[in-house]
Amino acid sequence: MNLSQGRYQRLRSVALTTLAVLLALAAAIGLGKAFQYTHWSGFVPVQTPTRGGKAAPTIGQLGGVAMHIPPFVADYPEFDGDPTWVHWPLHQPRRATSTSIRRFGFLLQHPSMQMVYDPSQRSKAGTALELEADHPWLLAQAVSGEQFPGPGALRRFVRERVPDESSWPDAPPNGRKALVELKPFAVPPPAGATAGHSHPPDDRHLAYDAQGRLLAYLACSNDPVLPRHCLQVWSLEDQGWPVLMSVHYRRTLQADWALIQKGVTEALLAMRVSP
Repeated sequence: MNLSQGRYQRLRSVALTTLAVLLALAAAIGLGKAFQYTHWSGFVPVQTPTRGGKAAPTIGQLGGVAMHIPPFVADYPEFDGDPTWVHWPLHQPRRATSTSIRRFGFLLQHPSMQMVYDPSQRSKAGTALELEADHPWLLAQAVSGEQFPGPGALRRFVRERVPDESSWPDAPPNGRKALVELKPFAVPPPAGATAGHSHPPDDRHLAYDAQGRLLAYLACSNDPVLPRHCLQVWSLEDQGWPVLMSVHYRRTLQADWALIQKGVTEALLAMRVSP
């Protein structure tokens, strides 16, 4: 009986040791793949500097234009062909100046419109954008490459939200840059919402330039609980550059929409590599 118990204990010990080794090996493989993926795609938390902590620039082609994005600036950079989280790569590809960027974000501060380089400021801004109603941060994003919607990207973007172009407001007749109200269309309340408690619709506008061309789309939140922010979207196709831009900022800055659009565009242009 004692011999059987001793044999059982030895077998149990071997089995537990083997299981522990297998679990440790699986964890190591998982961490290795996660590390490999983050260094491939550049998809890292906002608190983490570009390329997982390295003070190195992000390089590539944005809409066919060579870019040199300074260290600690690019937020969640993605490149054409990058995998999704469920399709991790076996090998890390090399980045080159010819690699096509499909999107990246960057932070700016209002009213100076200066880009944010300090990682600690990036972390502070990320928290403020989610939780605070009064802050100076602007979160911009550039989209191109395989994510670019195609010619007339801004009109495509607006049409996805308001399909009937006949309901779009006309450009102001006075020949100046201006915002005009885009009447909200009926949005069905979410499932389970009670009468009188549906989410208030966003205030939406279209911006036109002095020549009557569509310049931007703005949607500003009327949420009674969460911090109210605006989303502003425009295209750089008028500069011959297939890039769709967007920026999030607190609603109290809406009056500065033209200044914000100009400042964000100039910040992106400053990251282009001179031919």
